[in-house]
Amino acid sequence: MKGHRFLDHTADIKIEAWGDTLEEAFEAAGTAFYDVMLDVERVDKRIRKRIRVSGFDMMSLLFNWIDQLILIFELDNLVFRDFKVNIKTNGEEYSLEALGFGEEYDKEKHGYKVHVKAMTYHEMEIVEEGDRVVIRYVVDI
Repeated sequence: MKGHRFLDHTADIKIEAWGDTLEEAFEAAGTAFYDVMLDVERVDKRIRKRIRVSGFDMMSLLFNWIDQLILIFELDNLVFRDFKVNIKTNGEEYSLEALGFGEEYDKEKHGYKVHVKAMTYHEMEIVEEGDRVVIRYVVDI
């Protein structure tokens, strides 16, 4: 089971996302990013978009994942409610390929909470806790 919640942070927004697998945790982390900015429950799954990122380790993969979602929002005006993520490694590089399910952003329909300026490495972690994978990260608002 995957999900997310927001944690207390002094200046920015700290997100905790989890899933039964690493892929589910990354899916939840992506959905949580949009939940910071708008009412993600109002996003319909009208568009399917393929998203690819890579990183030299798992932390850089997470950073690049959220950073790419910021770019897609800013440049393509797209928001996503759900993802299907696949993560692979060849020992030297990690790659993530995802399908995002969403639609064009509409302020009237989706609302507006706060603008995310950037992804950060601050307080970032990816850990196994019991039988689930937990991701924690902070976005700059």
